[in-house]
Amino acid sequence: MFNELSDVEWHALRDLICDRPVRTERRGRPQVEQRTLTNAVLWVLFTGESWSKLPMQYPSVPTCRRKLNEWRESGMLDTILKRLQQSGRDISACAGQISKPARSTPCGDTDRLRGVFWTNPASWKPPVAVR
Repeated sequence: MFNELSDVEWHALRDLICDRPVRTERRGRPQVEQRTLTNAVLWVLFTGESWSKLPMQYPSVPTCRRKLNEWRESGMLDTILKRLQQSGRDISACAGQISKPARSTPCGDTDRLRGVFWTNPASWKPPVAVR
């Protein structure tokens, strides 16, 4: 079972996470509350559930996933988990989640093959059975 951030834990993390000023204009998408977003990311890390099972009370999956990837890339996830541990939270459940996600590098042949179908006039013709 996942327990959301307590006030003490949030106080320990707030200066790390809330580095952007709150927007006052009403144009564009509304900004996601940072405490709720942090709880959503931690929910996935601590429960080990897939993103598709993220409860509806949290922001959208792409928003949460993007934030987790930003934290991993910048190393902030390590700092967040260390501060949570200093605040008394057991982080052993998500210790394996700290590593950076593997990035796949596209193969050079993929781009060349993609163009073959558009540049070869023979590929523009329908199959023999359809003619």
